[in-house]
Amino acid sequence: MILSSQPPEGILGMSVAIAALLFVAMPAVILHYVTQWKKTRGLSSEDEKMLTELYASAQRLEQRIENLERVLEATERSKS
Repeated sequence: MILSSQPPEGILGMSVAIAALLFVAMPAVILHYVTQWKKTRGLSSEDEKMLTELYASAQRLEQRIENLERVLEATERSKS
């Protein structure tokens, strides 16, 4: 059996494919998603609308709690 100093062609092709994936494809994918992330960094108009509605709802709930606290305090005072 004669041993050759050159690797088989399949291994060389596979090595080139792996190197291409590591040094070309992966950075391209990472840069693509970083760019997409920077574009959508702020709130969309739909997000702003939802945030405004949530804030208004929180204010209404706070007013309800304050009214309930006043009613409870008044009933406690009337009992004593």
